[in-house]
Amino acid sequence: MGYACDRYADSMASPNFLKGSANLERAPRCVQEAAPYKVLPVTPSRLVESIEGTELDCDAEAHHTGRLYIGWFGVSYVEMEEMPMYPSEQYVIFSLELHLFFARIMKEHALFLMAGFPPANPDFSKTAKKYKCDFEELLSRAITLSDGVIRRKVLNSGEIVTPFTPMAEQQTEHLTGIEINRTLTTRENLLRPGAQTVRSRERIQKVRALNQDALRLLDGLISFQEQILSCVLSCQMFTMNYPLLIEHITREAKLYREYVHRLEKNGNLDPQAMGQLEQFWNQIMMEHALFIRGLLDPTENELIETAGSFADDYAALLSRARAASDQTLVRKEALAETQKFRAFKTAGVKGIEGCKIRSLILPLLADHVLREANHYIRLLSE
Repeated sequence: MGYACDRYADSMASPNFLKGSANLERAPRCVQEAAPYKVLPVTPSRLVESIEGTELDCDAEAHHTGRLYIGWFGVSYVEMEEMPMYPSEQYVIFSLELHLFFARIMKEHALFLMAGFPPANPDFSKTAKKYKCDFEELLSRAITLSDGVIRRKVLNSGEIVTPFTPMAEQQTEHLTGIEINRTLTTRENLLRPGAQTVRSRERIQKVRALNQDALRLLDGLISFQEQILSCVLSCQMFTMNYPLLIEHITREAKLYREYVHRLEKNGNLDPQAMGQLEQFWNQIMMEHALFIRGLLDPTENELIETAGSFADDYAALLSRARAASDQTLVRKEALAETQKFRAFKTAGVKGIEGCKIRSLILPLLADHVLREANHYIRLLSE
């Protein structure tokens, strides 16, 4: 294993500090001095002849970006804090992280729609199946581009997959008869965090194509879901999915689309004001609690009461956030509440997968809402 040293221009440099021990006497000067450098693992193909800093071998892209790839020099372990990303790196990394989370969410929404349609709606079932397959294909492409690129904190957050996802997919496929591409989960579990150069022209072009295809799919999916909602509200269609759930998944699809639009317009993901983001996800969490309460068997009194309590807590958070002049305290409350809700959801997944809870909740739906809580917790913790 070698290491890469990133040297930023003086105007961009911010001190980074070595965390952990390393045998530094044989390391290049950039490793010895630490700031303003970043040390990353590189493959043996990046080896150079010298470690003294006098004959550093840079490929064209590395030279252009000021990135020097250092070969074997005996450093056993060096871990650096994250440094600011270049705009093109932001574009690639944020795009891929977005698709790894949301493309899976979208394909599962399509599956839940399929599972809720009665035989009277074969055309709607067929369309939902097409969107499920299309988003599985989009997710597959995102996985291929993501290995060695995305951030460790995203991989470790539990928003992409959880330890329960493989079993949830297996059980849901068995219970519904709906085919699920479970190899995607296997591949996601094998993803490694970022250490590669991400600004190659080919990778950027592939990510741009991925974003454009996502926008096209999302436009269609949103229109389809709005059509379903219109039919349900006008009593022209029956589905096992609540009208609120259809509104809920449509709002999530619109948020996904908005983020992709921002990436394509600005080249990075300049986030919404945190207060707006919290309002969105607090609403989502409140509705999760309402769905859980409504899908539990009437005999599950304690769980119904707990779910109702979470719904009330998030409703209160929404109200306080609208009135608060300082969002910091509300944000801390949202984080604490969502951590408690995550524990409740985790117990729910275990109970549903273990056939210990009476409900109409598919195992994959239980895992799905847990991943969304993990995603929100990661956003609140950044």
